[in-house]
Amino acid sequence: MAKSLTEMVAEIVTAQASQGPMEIQAIELMIKKTFQAFREISDKEGPTTIQSHGLIPAAVLAEAGIPMQIPSRKKEQGIAKTDASETQSKSGGPQKEDPMLSIGEDKVTCLECGQKFKQLSHTHLRGHGLTPKEYRKKHGFPAKQPLTARVVSERRKSRAKQIGLGNRLKLAREKKLKQ
Repeated sequence: MAKSLTEMVAEIVTAQASQGPMEIQAIELMIKKTFQAFREISDKEGPTTIQSHGLIPAAVLAEAGIPMQIPSRKKEQGIAKTDASETQSKSGGPQKEDPMLSIGEDKVTCLECGQKFKQLSHTHLRGHGLTPKEYRKKHGFPAKQPLTARVVSERRKSRAKQIGLGNRLKLAREKKLKQ
């Protein structure tokens, strides 16, 4: 299926923005210039020529771990928000995906920017203007869902069992109640 100019521009700008931090103004300027350049090429050669070249194939971006959407930004900052957790349903309207799909065996994907981590830290989420609690609520995670890869959670769980953390907590609580 042929991609629209907007989709191609979004892929290119996303790839560039994923290489390091970019100022919002720089992203806006890059979007405008890239779109303008594509439009000029389209006017000269025709849209089928651009679309058939496949400037950055989606498979290459996915293999490189580059998100397909422009990272989310607040509307007041001047960039339209693209939510990675929304897809088009067969009826054409947006439909939320299961947020638990973003938590993998060895990686957890941030639903705000598409980056992959072993754990979503409060520091990373602060960059999106969210606390872990707000992030969970926004994307529909259970309140006690760890924002870590399953391997990390399992490692912590086995270590806690190994050192007897549960028993220690139980004894500490009983001791506190007796006082």
